[in-house]
Amino acid sequence: MEIKPKISLRNLFRPKPENILRENHLRLDRNERTFLFDEKDFKNILNEISNYDLIAYPNLEPLYHAISKYHNINRSSLLLASGGDNAIKHIFETYLYEGDSILNANPNYAMYSVYSSMYGVEEIPMSYNTDLKLESNQIINQIKSNTKIIIISNPGHNGIKLNQTCIFDILNYTKNRGILILLDEAYIDFTNGSYINYVNKFQNLYILRTMSKGFGIASLRVSYIVSSKTNINNLTKVKPAYEISGVSAKIAQFLIENSSIKDKYIREILKNREFLIDFFKKSKISFLPTETNFIYFKTNLDSDILKLEFEKNNLYLKSAPKINPFSGFLRLTIGDEDQMKFFTKTLIKILKIEK
Repeated sequence: MEIKPKISLRNLFRPKPENILRENHLRLDRNERTFLFDEKDFKNILNEISNYDLIAYPNLEPLYHAISKYHNINRSSLLLASGGDNAIKHIFETYLYEGDSILNANPNYAMYSVYSSMYGVEEIPMSYNTDLKLESNQIINQIKSNTKIIIISNPGHNGIKLNQTCIFDILNYTKNRGILILLDEAYIDFTNGSYINYVNKFQNLYILRTMSKGFGIASLRVSYIVSSKTNINNLTKVKPAYEISGVSAKIAQFLIENSSIKDKYIREILKNREFLIDFFKKSKISFLPTETNFIYFKTNLDSDILKLEFEKNNLYLKSAPKINPFSGFLRLTIGDEDQMKFFTKTLIKILKIEK
């Protein structure tokens, strides 16, 4: 007799593993770091790893204290997690019951939807306006009696931050209603305006940070949650024995304590973001505003056809969701100067744009 999984998992779709050797392509589709650390920085990073680090269980406290110092917050306000997906899972495991509902921006990081299905939670989408914004009254009006979490990525997969007034309106409305506000700040390093300093003012505020984007170590799966001491104590009850690996912790600590490496990378991305925007304007190619390391653009050529043409040139892009205001766009991860010049030259070749 077949032993079936629980009902909430039976129709849950998960993509199959990818078999492509991605290092042989220009990876502009996942918003990860697309170019290597320079040799000096890479050697310094590797020098942090000793033979002992491979055989011993992780000692994570040095990283906790490095992050605490970096953000000027208490150690008790932090919980490490193996990637943003596990941080999200900890929050869902701790607070959500089957039958609860969440509000989630559409589009957003896919794992929010995966965990909603996994835990039998109703997901209520919050759609962006034509100006890529969410309004506080729009969010508040979608709250139901069973709503437990409102997820706001800031900046989000719309590419820009929400208005500060909107976020404070939501925080003030929900703070005494038993509704948790999860601010996902995965892309905050490419702009400014973190809400980390407000976690003790708003008991229902949780901040999710990752080192996959600005710090550029997506492979090591290092993320952390920032909230009040009480909230972190609650989340600690569902964490694994060791939140991340010892090797990941040593490298993450080095990069936190030598944040000039990240700062150099951010400067390169911001410079090349302006290069792309200037190119799109001069070429009369539609694009959406961005405060992140990615940008949406659209040409007169069908986006699916254009994406395939880029793949013929060993360059990967991401299709935007087929919902307004993103329908018909492609998403491009911003890389270094050579990569962006290769992208623009390839686009010129495909579209036969006059120089």
